[in-house]
Amino acid sequence: MGRCATGLLVGGVTTQVGGRGASLDPQRRTGDSGMVTAELAVGILSVVVVLAFLLFAIGVGIAHLRTQEASRAGARAAARGDSATEVRTVARDAMPGSRVKIRRGGSEHVSVEVSADVQLPFVGARMLTVASRSIAQAEPK
Repeated sequence: MGRCATGLLVGGVTTQVGGRGASLDPQRRTGDSGMVTAELAVGILSVVVVLAFLLFAIGVGIAHLRTQEASRAGARAAARGDSATEVRTVARDAMPGSRVKIRRGGSEHVSVEVSADVQLPFVGARMLTVASRSIAQAEPK
């Protein structure tokens, strides 16, 4: 049969001593040894995955802000009447490694779209493309 559990009253708190599966021998190990280690390993792994996802999300946000700034600077340069090469140079200075598209809407408007690839940290594979477009009214000549 199983062991009998006994309650101890210490300082007004009842604690169980013994019981089924318990050992009164401090040298004897129970079947639960190593459970904390396994749970800790799973917990640390999940924290690392969440942290990697947060770093990726922050990287996407920063890349989006940089493409917005690059498209704004390019649209401003194009509105001044700069050449397409100069507009691309201005936009790529603000966001290195980006792709720049320039569209002129007649003589009144100019549109500059800047896009860039965002990579997952430590993987190096293309994961996501962020893009921003700015439209500016062309300045009179």
